[in-house]
Amino acid sequence: IVFVGYGLFAFVLAFDYLYAYLYGRVIGSICGDPALLEICYVIVGPSSKTIAEAIAAWGDLPALEKYQYLSGVSLLSLTPGLAAIIAGILPIGCFLHWFTHQYKYVKRKYWATLLVILVNFVLATLMILNLFLFVADLLKAQKAFSVLMVLGIILLFFSGTPCVPYVCWWILLSILYYALMVPAFLKYQSLLQNGNASVVLIIASSDFVVFSLTIFWMGIFLVVGSYFNDKTSRKRFLLRVLMVKQQNQIIREKSRNERMQRHFLENILPASVVEKLQLQQEQWSLQLQHDKIQTSSISQRHFGVGMLYADLVGFTSFCKQVDPFSVMVFLNDLFEVFDG
Repeated sequence: IVFVGYGLFAFVLAFDYLYAYLYGRVIGSICGDPALLEICYVIVGPSSKTIAEAIAAWGDLPALEKYQYLSGVSLLSLTPGLAAIIAGILPIGCFLHWFTHQYKYVKRKYWATLLVILVNFVLATLMILNLFLFVADLLKAQKAFSVLMVLGIILLFFSGTPCVPYVCWWILLSILYYALMVPAFLKYQSLLQNGNASVVLIIASSDFVVFSLTIFWMGIFLVVGSYFNDKTSRKRFLLRVLMVKQQNQIIREKSRNERMQRHFLENILPASVVEKLQLQQEQWSLQLQHDKIQTSSISQRHFGVGMLYADLVGFTSFCKQVDPFSVMVFLNDLFEVFDG
């Protein structure tokens, strides 16, 4: 399921670029019409003209400019360097997870879960730092929130992360988000108010309050979901352990009964006859599945067989005078003499 999470994250990135391309095509086709230019300014803003020009000259643009355009329009706004880093982290994370489970010297498999948490934390940290430090976008706070939501949901449902590490993951990234969001809002308010901005005004602003409440309640929702998911996973694990333990106990009891039956039969019958009986029982079990039973005889014919009849004089009075164990020892020694 961890590999599904990595694949889902890669799919989200690819879908983000596809969305950016389709969005640019649609807006570019609309903004290319001078009669609809005012509508483009209302919907997209001043960048509508830039989008229209980029779409019109799409075939002539270098690959780097095409990527920069898609990155600017996309929801996550990955720079080329960060996109290359993520493209390397995802296969490395998959390989480390597979290696941890396959390598026989790694006895404690919780290292695989710690690796998943670490990889997701590194991805989220790099993407949030990229948005706040290297992307000139007024919507960087919304985009960083999208990063938290995507990776938080993937880590919750596709990693098997316990509740406590998940809470630590969310708290650390929330602290990073707030630490970068306040300067970003401060810079944005300073541009709007000609340099008259302060941290107090930022914290009291409606946008900051909305983002703070959204982050808080989404964190509560994901943490509660992590708790119930962890609880359900533990119950499934304990039930699986109990079932395996019961199965092993049943197998041990069955093997023990089979050994006792074989030992008992070998004390009565020759070993070759016991093997034939067991083979015949296995054949009957297979034939019962097809509702067709065929019996076969296990009797054997022997030539040159002699039979000795002997009467032990005074055996009854001897048995009354000694204990049963002594009688059995005496008979066993006597039969060995006869056999010899």
